[in-house]
Amino acid sequence: MNPHQTQDTLEQRRWDKHQADMDKDDWISKRADELSLQWPATFNELKNPFLPLSAFAQAAATQKVSDAYENLIWEICLTHAEAEWAERWMLGEVA
Repeated sequence: MNPHQTQDTLEQRRWDKHQADMDKDDWISKRADELSLQWPATFNELKNPFLPLSAFAQAAATQKVSDAYENLIWEICLTHAEAEWAERWMLGEVA
């Protein structure tokens, strides 16, 4: 092989890997979005309706708690989606 052809081959492999990584990240992100829809939208929907109202309920209504809940759900769904990707990749179901 001449040097130019070797360089072109290496460059094509880099681009193919980059595209595969982008496809993987896109698949994981979409799957995490799907999984997040299975969770209650807010922390207040998650709490037990039989517990009496208290200072806890008032604190749970704050924006800080809402943001923390959203981050928690996203991390759970992202981790689950990454595990699904790894499993499907090992089974040959995704490229």
